[in-house]
Amino acid sequence: MNIADGACTVVEGQNGTEYDWRLEMDESTWIDISTGEIMGQEAFMLGRVTVEGDMQTGIRFDEYFAQQN
Repeated sequence: MNIADGACTVVEGQNGTEYDWRLEMDESTWIDISTGEIMGQEAFMLGRVTVEGDMQTGIRFDEYFAQQN
């Protein structure tokens, strides 16, 4: 997934570009985070998310995908 300039695009597999931050999770974890069942930080602490790179960006994950009112 690439997030830049206010847009989010999904690319299957590695697309050969450098990244600031990378995470891996299974589908059920993604659904749980995106529906608000679990916070991204909590999923990370439970070992449901693997993170690589700039941790400050990772900490802001929930801000990027917060449900809009």
